[in-house]
Amino acid sequence: MLGSEKPQVEKIEELNVKINGHQLREIQMNAEIKGQETLINKLRMAEEHSAILAAIVDSSDDAIISKNLEGIITSWNLSAERIFGYLASEMIGQSIIQLIPPDRINEESLFFE
Repeated sequence: MLGSEKPQVEKIEELNVKINGHQLREIQMNAEIKGQETLINKLRMAEEHSAILAAIVDSSDDAIISKNLEGIITSWNLSAERIFGYLASEMIGQSIIQLIPPDRINEESLFFE
């Protein structure tokens, strides 16, 4: 009988490991889901913030233009269209120098700092 008791104890321990392993996996899955929910909430908040900033830029009466370090226009709002007379589709991807009068080209860095 002693020989038969040991395998039963091992089976019980094996069953506990499987149950605990299953419970552990469930806890890990719940943590992953909560982490994903947190990430989704952060992304939603960032999208809302971005939409607010876009609305501010779009509703501004001032020309708001952005350029990269090479001086290439990357954004152009509606007021820039009205003030400069170019559509965003015409200016995005173009050099900012196109907006500077020829006699003031050397002042480009002062205009757009």
